[in-house]
Amino acid sequence: MTDTAKIWLIVGIIAAVLLLIACGVTLACLGIFGVWQRGSGVTLDNFNRIETGMTYAEVTEIFGRPGDLSMETDLAGTKVEVYSWRATMGLGNATISFTDGLVASKFQFGLR
Repeated sequence: MTDTAKIWLIVGIIAAVLLLIACGVTLACLGIFGVWQRGSGVTLDNFNRIETGMTYAEVTEIFGRPGDLSMETDLAGTKVEVYSWRATMGLGNATISFTDGLVASKFQFGLR
């Protein structure tokens, strides 16, 4: 490898590291100032707004997006669906069960 190629390789590595640092700082600032926490999203505040008897559409409106269907079954004519949503920030999640299309129970872990 020539000296010029080595220099360009080092410059490229330094540029990539600086870009990663800039992205990390940006993401940290968004988290610190709560930009991702405002409005819709899978947050503890929004989770607490969900009440027994709400429809799936109402829940998705609160969270701002559809959930992932974890389980679906029909027990003696009663349809049960369980959906989960990952937190807008962090590692938390919300799990909500619907019986015949209405919220029957809810559980969250790690939401902020």
